[in-house]
Amino acid sequence: MYGCLGSVCALSFLLWIVEASCYFAMRKINFELNAAVSVKIIKRSLLLFVVGYILNALWFTTPIENIRISGVLQRIALVYCFSAFLVLWLKRTTPILILCITLLLGYWALVHFTDSYNLTPNAIGNFDAALFGESRIWKTGGEMFDPEGLVGTISAICNSLLGFVTARVMAQKGWKQVFVIGAAMLGLGVVWNVGFPINKALWSSSFVLFTCGMASMTWAILNWIIDVKGYQSWSTFFKVFGTNAIFAYVLSQILSSINWNVGASKWLYANVYGELFPGWLSSLVWSLIVIGLSWIVTYALYRKKIFLKL
Repeated sequence: MYGCLGSVCALSFLLWIVEASCYFAMRKINFELNAAVSVKIIKRSLLLFVVGYILNALWFTTPIENIRISGVLQRIALVYCFSAFLVLWLKRTTPILILCITLLLGYWALVHFTDSYNLTPNAIGNFDAALFGESRIWKTGGEMFDPEGLVGTISAICNSLLGFVTARVMAQKGWKQVFVIGAAMLGLGVVWNVGFPINKALWSSSFVLFTCGMASMTWAILNWIIDVKGYQSWSTFFKVFGTNAIFAYVLSQILSSINWNVGASKWLYANVYGELFPGWLSSLVWSLIVIGLSWIVTYALYRKKIFLKL
């Protein structure tokens, strides 16, 4: 098993949360798909994709014609768009789960029968390179493979679909059932890891089940602590980020880009925390600095009840 550090699970959790939160929003419109709803879905998806592409450009490390097409927000945009239409079309839990099983097994078959378990040579990476151009995709460990590429979106859609189903279970049956379902998904992910390794870069089907299981169990525990037991005061720090999640992410990327381009992060690493903290701890300290700065700005918006939405 590999590819399950907390940092690499973050995007998987985000995709799961996207449709879990959409369940409660869509419940207000009785899960009806109409022209107005379709326009909102497409508009939000396009805005997310464009913002993600602009963030890629802000690093100023490549000519404009070679700017990476894919990215974190781009994947969220595509997954949100497809999964939102799918759940509003399918509506019921059973067909949604059948679709998830089909997509996960289909993606496994694609990886297995093209022998794409390694990042190179890799049919998935080759497809993304042919579609976008080799200069426009991420190089993973120097290899031509984009972890947020188009083909990997097939299995990533299941993160959101499973998030939607889990939200429905939470609304109808409560946190205990969600915890049990989460444990079952996590267990299935571990078992499938034997034949299809848990891997974030490939966004393997086992990775989807494992991380969705983790997300479901985490939500169940937090629901019990915060909503059932009423211990809420400690969660304000995280609530601040949740109220302006996209803004906070964009701000963190802008801060990182500025520091990279002016050389501040390199100087700080060489002269301050790189000297004080060895190895991975120095990277952790830098990440915490960015999180802290992003939180301070986002908290100011939270205090003024300014919630930015796309």
